[in-house]
Amino acid sequence: MPIFPFDDEKLTQQLIDRVGVVQSRILTIIAANIEDEIDSDNWRVIQSRKINQLLRQIAAELGTLTPDAIRDVLEQAYQLGIDSADADANEAASNGARGVRQAIERASSAELVGTPVIGASQYGLIALVTQMNTEIEDVKESILRTVSDDYRAIVSKVIDDNLVGTETRRQAAQRALNDFAEKGITAFRDQAGRRWELESYVEMATRTATGRAKMYGHAARQLEYGFDLVQTSFHSDSSDTCRPYQNKVYSLSGTSDRFPPYQRALQGGFQHPNCRHTISTYFEGYSELVKETPPASQIKEQYEERQQQRQIERNIRKWKKRAAVAITPQERQKAQAKTREWQGVMREFIEASGRTRARRREQLKGVR
Repeated sequence: MPIFPFDDEKLTQQLIDRVGVVQSRILTIIAANIEDEIDSDNWRVIQSRKINQLLRQIAAELGTLTPDAIRDVLEQAYQLGIDSADADANEAASNGARGVRQAIERASSAELVGTPVIGASQYGLIALVTQMNTEIEDVKESILRTVSDDYRAIVSKVIDDNLVGTETRRQAAQRALNDFAEKGITAFRDQAGRRWELESYVEMATRTATGRAKMYGHAARQLEYGFDLVQTSFHSDSSDTCRPYQNKVYSLSGTSDRFPPYQRALQGGFQHPNCRHTISTYFEGYSELVKETPPASQIKEQYEERQQQRQIERNIRKWKKRAAVAITPQERQKAQAKTREWQGVMREFIEASGRTRARRREQLKGVR
């Protein structure tokens, strides 16, 4: 019984929603500060004095991303993996899978099951928690630097554009805020030079870490029972990276003479960042792989549809961000109209593709 995507979503969404609120609050805080006394002759001086106050406000918002919140999510993911392995074993035993009931009783009598799981998997969980907390703290520092630089750049751009152009200061400020909202709040740049926004980065990091925590918990529990084999889940819209490794059987220990080591799949890119694949216990003579899989062309088409849906979701959020930084009635009306337009595009796409609409991915948390 692999871990259901619904369980994944409920778990990871706890932290993702919190980050979404932080990002939305940062946008509205910056817009409110820029608009403050915008018609004053001393606006630039006022803004230069506000920067430290602004950074304190942003730091307070970022402070809600606590180590306790991160640890709690990953520990829940680890427990979800344990529960999934228990469910696999109990279901197989109930259906008469050979040797499973005896293995459960053997492990229980030896008091191996029902106590905290200690070993390589738990140390892996501890490492995940430490790594993610370190990354989030680095991201917080990066965001404070970025916001400080961006805020000063917005003020300078407003002054310069107002001096040389025909725009009012409010119009110039709106254009600068629009640019800022579209660029997003940069969390960091990766080694490939890709710029990650705060919400996108934390979503990727959370999904990756929770996926690995669940795998650690599942592997630890089934090894306690003495079960070495796992089967990987199948997704019709799998990425090219994971496609060769899905719906296959692997050995956790790497000692099977019939099945390849699970480590080989991991080394090949299985369970990459943002990966949705999971594992379940494979019982020889009982478990079955997915027999009828779509052709590769159909899998690729469904993957591309998923990417198209993500792009439409990004456009909906883009215009909601623009609405969040609107300081003129005209801009607010425009942003709201574009939001409705892209929501219409989404409705048409869902009707044509038959995919399920994920409305939570269209939300800008903390903004009404």
